[in-house]
Amino acid sequence: MKVACENISKSFSNKKVLEDITFESEEKCIAILGANSAGKSTLLKILATILKPDRGTIRVDQIDLIKRPQKLREILGFVPENPALLKELNVAENIRHFAGLRKLKVNPNQIMERFCIPYTKNPVRTLSKGIQQRLMIAIALMTNPKLLILDEPTSGLDRESKEFLWKLLIQMKDEGTTILLSTHDEEEVLTLADYLVVMNEGKVLFRGCTREIQIGKFYAVQVQGAADSQERVLFNLNGKTVLLTNSEELPQLISQHRVLSVRSIGLRELVELRNKHLL
Repeated sequence: MKVACENISKSFSNKKVLEDITFESEEKCIAILGANSAGKSTLLKILATILKPDRGTIRVDQIDLIKRPQKLREILGFVPENPALLKELNVAENIRHFAGLRKLKVNPNQIMERFCIPYTKNPVRTLSKGIQQRLMIAIALMTNPKLLILDEPTSGLDRESKEFLWKLLIQMKDEGTTILLSTHDEEEVLTLADYLVVMNEGKVLFRGCTREIQIGKFYAVQVQGAADSQERVLFNLNGKTVLLTNSEELPQLISQHRVLSVRSIGLRELVELRNKHLL
C-alpha cells in the first residue's frame, strides 16, 4: 500500500505544529520517529482522518484522504496512545460493543485467545496498560483493515508487553497489513520499520528506508587532548575531544589515542550528523 504526503501543514491557535511534511512509501511499516512535541500525534490523527490539515495532499493508494476520508475509513484501523475503551465494561463486553458499532458478528473468546488477553469479568480499568493496548489492537483489527495506524503503541509498557506487541505487528506485516506508527523508541524502529520519517518541531529531518541508516557502524570516541587535523571532531571540552569514526577505523584510532570512552551513535544522532554533512 502506497502512502504519500505532500506539504502537509497544520496550526493550532496560530502555532504551527506541522510544516510541509512530505514523504512517500510503499513499505509495509512506516515509522514516525521524534521526541515529544515533534508533531507525530498530529500527523497520525490527520492520516487517520480525525483532523484535517490546513494545506497539503495525502493519498493512500488511489484514495485522496482529504477529499474522500470516508473511503479511507473503510480500510483503516486506528489505535490511539491512550486506549479508548469503555473502562467500566469487561473485555468481552468491550469487544461486543465495538463489533456492534461496525455491525460485525464476532466470538469474543476467539479474539481474546488470539491476542493472549486473559478472560476476566473485571472492568477494563483494572487491567494493565499492556492488556488494554492488546485489546485496542484486537478491536481495530476486527474489520481486517488494510492500513493500521498506531500512536506510540508501546509507550509506558514493560519489556514483556512490548515484545508481545512487536511480534504481533511483525505477524500482521507478514499477513499483508500496512502499518504506520509513531514512536520515540529507536529500538522499536529498528525492530519493526521498513521506512522512517524523523521529525523535530513539526519538520522532517530525514525520510527514507531504514536500511539506508548504518546503525552500529559509527562511533563517538572521547580522547584525551587534541586531535589530528584529519580526524572528524564532534566537539572539544576541557582538554578532551570527541571524535567521529566508523567501525573500520576504530581499532587504529584507539591505538593512536588515550581513549576515555567509546559509544555507538544512535539513530537520531546519525540523522543529525547526516544533516550536518558529517557523514
